[in-house]
Parts: sequence; C-alpha cells; structure tokens
Amino acid sequence: MKRVTIGIFGSPSDVEVSSLAERLCNRGAEPWVVDLATIPVPAGLAWGRGAFLVGGRDLLDMGAAYLRRTGRTLPPYLSYGEAPSEKDTRQWDARRLEAAAILQKESAGIAIRTALLTTLARHRTVVNPPHLQRLHRLKPLLLDRLRRAGVPVPPFVAGTAREPLETLARFAGKRAPARTGETQLGRTDGPPRSLQTPAVVVKPLAGIYKTRAWDATRAATHPWTERPVLLQHFVHGEVVRAYVLEGRILAAARIVHQGTVDSSESQTGIEPVSLPSSAKDVALLAARTAGADFCGLDLVIDFDAGHAFVIDVNFSPMFVAFSRLSRRDIAGHLADYLIRAGRRGQDGGRPPVLDTLERAKELLAEDPGLEALLARGRRPES
Repeated sequence: MKRVTIGIFGSPSDVEVSSLAERLCNRGAEPWVVDLATIPVPAGLAWGRGAFLVGGRDLLDMGAAYLRRTGRTLPPYLSYGEAPSEKDTRQWDARRLEAAAILQKESAGIAIRTALLTTLARHRTVVNPPHLQRLHRLKPLLLDRLRRAGVPVPPFVAGTAREPLETLARFAGKRAPARTGETQLGRTDGPPRSLQTPAVVVKPLAGIYKTRAWDATRAATHPWTERPVLLQHFVHGEVVRAYVLEGRILAAARIVHQGTVDSSESQTGIEPVSLPSSAKDVALLAARTAGADFCGLDLVIDFDAGHAFVIDVNFSPMFVAFSRLSRRDIAGHLADYLIRAGRRGQDGGRPPVLDTLERAKELLAEDPGLEALLARGRRPES
C-alpha cells in the first residue's frame, strides 16, 4: 500500500505538532510539517493554475492535513483590566507598536496563506480549516451560533457601552439557571475556602485573556473607548474538558483546581470522568453545530442534576498534557482519522459534494442569521 502523506501546519518545535507527527510515523504515514509563519519566506511558495508548491513540493501530495496554527502569534497583552502604572503604559504602547508592525508586515502573508489553506481544503480533508480558525477568534459569533442551535451556553452580552451592557448582564444573571447549592467553584483539590463567587465574568473576545470576575473596580478601569468586552453569567459546577472526533467523545476529564474563576490559573491535575448522557449530547451538538471534525470543548457540568453548559469550543486544542495525565492517546486517534482521510484523498480526492458542504459551513460560520433562516425553513407546517 502506498505510504500516505499527512500535512501538519505548525511549528516543528510545537509539542502538539511533534506528538502528532510521531504518531503518524509509527503508523507508517509520512508527516509533512509546514510552518506557516515562514511563508512566503524562507520556505518559498508558488500558487496558481492548479499548482500549490511549498519549497518546490506540491501541496496536493498531502492526502489530508491538520491545521495547528495559521502563522505568527501577536505579542502578549498586559494583564487585563488592571489600572496601568506609568511603566505599564509605556510597555503597553511598545506592545501595540510591535503588534502593528507585525500586522503590517504579515498582511500579504496572511492573505496568501489563507487562500492556500482554503483552496487546499477544497481538494483534501483539512482538520480545523481556516473558517473554523476565524470562528474561534470571533467569540460572540461562536457563542451566538451555538445558542441559536440550541446548545446551552451561559447568557452573554458584548460591546462597548458600559451602562447598557452591565444592565443586560445583571438581567441575564437573574434569568439564568439557579445555583445547585455549592459554595465553591465546583470541587477542588485544596481545603474548603470561602469564596465570593461572581455573578458575571468578563471573557476573552478572541481567546487572548483569562476569564475574570466582573466587578465595580474592573468596570471602572476598563478602557471602554479602546476595547470591547464580553460579559457572561457565571455558571457553577464542575469544569470539564472533553474531546470530540468524528462525532464521538474521545475522552473527558474534570479539571482539578484550587477554586479560581478561571480554572486554568490554578489547575493541579485532571480526573477522568464519564459524561452523563445529557452532557454527551450537548458536547456532540456543539461540535456538529460548529462543523468541527475534531475539537476540545470546555464544559461546566452539574453532575447531580445532569445539566451541562458549553463555555468554549477549541478547534486547535492542546492534547499532549491531557493525554499524559488521562492515559488517552488523543494524538493517536487523530492520526488514525487523518490517515483514513489521507488515503481517500490520495486515491481520488474529495467528492465534489464535499466542496459544497465546506462552502456551506463557511457561510454558516460567517452569518448565523443564515442558519436561523434555514432552521425556519425546516419547521413543519402547523
């Protein structure tokens, strides 16, 4: 049998990339790692008239591909919502200038990389294609799309108008499901602590910041004229990470932490769990609504009542640390899926109907109103 080539778009130094490449090699496939941050130089790119050459090699040699990163990451921002000192202000200005320089230099590279990846996705299976990468950076749109499809997400508001936003956030909190009687942010691995849990949190609009409690101090120091906010009702329960591949749950684990609002800030481990059937249905519906073959979902679950909420969908999730702690080989399952898709791609490419479906996914990702229109058209006549 011909050895299948699987593309991985990401940095060779990324442990998620190297782990997947290792699994592919162990299964007899050829991983081809392409670092998009180097395109258009020094790898060298030629694209046109049906040819997709990177470093002189035809990109369609790939039977399938996994998109880890689309290119460079902008410089990290300062701590969110804190009153900046004079030193911090200078640091912030320097970061903004650095980010602006990168964006100006990268604009042409971003255009050609996105065009290349989008076109490749029309010929081959690309796990986490560009339109999903964009959707993850448009958090209000992602949450709204999930909500419209019936996925339970905590009530949220977004924008730059302080008074209306805070009024809406308080109103949403009153209408949200009641607490289940817990006095902490789910179970933790530390001693019981008396925590003043928030009613509303501020979340990242594009996956940059940590989730923080929203209070009068944070509202007063927020730069309203420069930066929008995404406010969401805080849901009490167990924080769970679940991985979905091909419409099935690969693994799920409770995040063990010390009671912070954002569990990742005090995470000390994970505890594999079996999801209640209702939580499985929610996770699979979220992945299906987003159109993701593979994703990592962040859930908040009340295991006693069986209620589950989706708080985020990650289309390029970290899986190496999770696999080590849970002993579930996420990279291995992903490699198997890519190899199966790669063999189909190298045997005859994607059927034309898949191109139509891919375009439909892109349109739905860009305009949730279209999805609502289609949903109305599917309703039976009364």
